[in-house]
Amino acid sequence: MTFKKRTVLFSILVIGIILVSGTSVSAAGGAQKYYMNGYIKTTSGVPIYGASVAVKLNGAYLYTVTSQWDGRFSASIYTSTLPRSWTVMASKSGYYPRTVTTRAAAGSTTYMGDIKLTAVPPPPTNYLIHGYVRDIDTNNPIPNTSVEIYRNVYEGWSKIGDTSTDQTGYYSCSYTTTSPMSQCKVNANANRYEPGTKTVSISTTNVNMGDLLLHSEPTFIIHGNVFDYGTNLEVFDTTVNCYIRYNNEWHSLGTATTSSVNGLFELECVTYEHVDAAKIVISKSGFDSIEELRFGDDFDFDFGNVYFNNPVEKFAVIVGISDYEVLNDLPLSHGDANEWLDYLHNVQEFSLDNIWVYGDSNKSNFSVYSDLATEANVKLALFNMFSQADNNDVVCFIMAGHGGQGAASDDVFLSMWDDDGATGNEGQFWDYEFADIFKETLGERVFIFLATCHSGGMIPELEALPNHESFFVTTHCGPDGVGYQDTNPYWNNTTSFWTHWFLICGLKGEFSDTPDIPFGMVFDWADQQYVYEPDPGEEPSIDDPMLFCGYLGDFYLTLPP
Repeated sequence: MTFKKRTVLFSILVIGIILVSGTSVSAAGGAQKYYMNGYIKTTSGVPIYGASVAVKLNGAYLYTVTSQWDGRFSASIYTSTLPRSWTVMASKSGYYPRTVTTRAAAGSTTYMGDIKLTAVPPPPTNYLIHGYVRDIDTNNPIPNTSVEIYRNVYEGWSKIGDTSTDQTGYYSCSYTTTSPMSQCKVNANANRYEPGTKTVSISTTNVNMGDLLLHSEPTFIIHGNVFDYGTNLEVFDTTVNCYIRYNNEWHSLGTATTSSVNGLFELECVTYEHVDAAKIVISKSGFDSIEELRFGDDFDFDFGNVYFNNPVEKFAVIVGISDYEVLNDLPLSHGDANEWLDYLHNVQEFSLDNIWVYGDSNKSNFSVYSDLATEANVKLALFNMFSQADNNDVVCFIMAGHGGQGAASDDVFLSMWDDDGATGNEGQFWDYEFADIFKETLGERVFIFLATCHSGGMIPELEALPNHESFFVTTHCGPDGVGYQDTNPYWNNTTSFWTHWFLICGLKGEFSDTPDIPFGMVFDWADQQYVYEPDPGEEPSIDDPMLFCGYLGDFYLTLPP
């Protein structure tokens, strides 16, 4: 019997060992063992050893553990309560603490993953970098030296500041960083000196760079800015031939070209001769050449602002045809011509010498009359205008009369006085011909106003031109539309309808006190007012006026003050 009791006792012991060694163990009252683990790391994934990890289960604090060499931490608990969540509060000196809560896994073990802590940045360090720049031969200070300051980084050098020397050659720069410096470098650039550089190792926040010595060069510099006399705008791509005088003779230094930044030109040379004067000769297509002199033995010949005597000129070709040779007459087109002539000359100050008016055979209807508005005469007038206008001038083409349409709706033409109504004959100024002529203009601002039927069809060809950024084009109607003239006393019109609203009521009416009004604003206002009613109360549906403005910015015929 004794032998049997021992056998039973041994079996119970073996069974108990098996239960304890499992991943979860049932205990008295239904308790079970649950596990949780994870890793504490930096934001870049490096394990953090010795982090304090406070553990909560279902929001109740259990105990605190410490992360191991590989950042791993773990916790376990016997409980009869089903875990819902694990919470970890990780902290370590030099890092911001972090709390992470994870839903408990369905099984007995919950993996918290990587819990990454963000390092607390070190306190900033303030450095003062200072020193002197001197002439290596005379040890004299070099004032107004540009100084660039760099610090060492892993990839090489990083710029941390710019400064310049005072009259004593001294410079200084403050720099604040949370990353300590071990080396500092300065680069110095002074007029008439070779660039210099100096590097020092840093052991204190007061970084004394000492003296940076530069080699002088007998460098002469000729520089200035070129402006347009008429517009006061810079002139770029201007040729500037530069000369210096020594031994009573002029010697060429070469050619500089003005830039788009303030019309700046600059040319340097190194010479050991005694220079007592400098000269520039400035030239550009469309401008009169000018010559400027500066005397003295200074190394720096500053010509300042040099002005081309090239005031803005304004040109216009105006066409108004009321009495056609063959086509039916229009009653008011000559009124358009006269009103535009009056506005351009008396308000916009166009010279009458630069305005050409082409009309019909009734010369007495026109305030100024140049010739019949035949196709050949109008084309010749455009070529003549473009031959005189340069790239800072204003050119205008204004027409009131008939317009026609070809087989396709986007093939349109302007009917000149000699249009006989047969497609392809003389007198039809087609859209492609019109655009081909206008691509030759150098005008800075190009204004086109067309009060004809189908006139909106002229726009696509003009919009496709390489110089379209100079253009402001407005038309009476669209490609399929009709322009209107009406002598009904109800309207009290002396011009076509679009001229009436844009010019008479707009430029000479609503905006008469503002000659420098942007034409885009005038179009918007006139377009809203534009109404054609043959009889009071009757308002037909017609094409609205059209606009194409390729000009960059507001378009004016007179620049605002």
